[in-house]
Amino acid sequence: EKHITLFVKSRSECPTYTESIKSEKTLNRMILREGMIPRFCAGTVETIGPDKVDSHVHPMLDQIFLGLPGCNCTCYADGESAELTEFMLLHIPLGSEHSSSVDAGKKLNYMWFDFFLTLEGQEYINKHHTIDEE
Repeated sequence: EKHITLFVKSRSECPTYTESIKSEKTLNRMILREGMIPRFCAGTVETIGPDKVDSHVHPMLDQIFLGLPGCNCTCYADGESAELTEFMLLHIPLGSEHSSSVDAGKKLNYMWFDFFLTLEGQEYINKHHTIDEE
């Protein structure tokens, strides 16, 4: 039933969520919820620095970050770092320890795409992302 309806929403209409690895000032949106497309989901993260996304690992998925307008932050994975700017793609390999930071006055603004190895792995999203009241 989740797969038979057309999905069209603006980003501002998508539900917000909280996550323990992000500060209270971070705005997170769930663009495509877990289960809408098998083994895939997507969302956005936005904040103004100084701020960060704490280091974490998820061994059940590969992740792609797409820098959105104004993005100017640093992403870290397994001891390496890369600047993420608007319209840039960054791959976070499966199982990598990774985080992000943004300097004072700069913007962290990216869309994340999660590609799960298994359908069971999708449960990670439901355990770690708390959807705010709609």
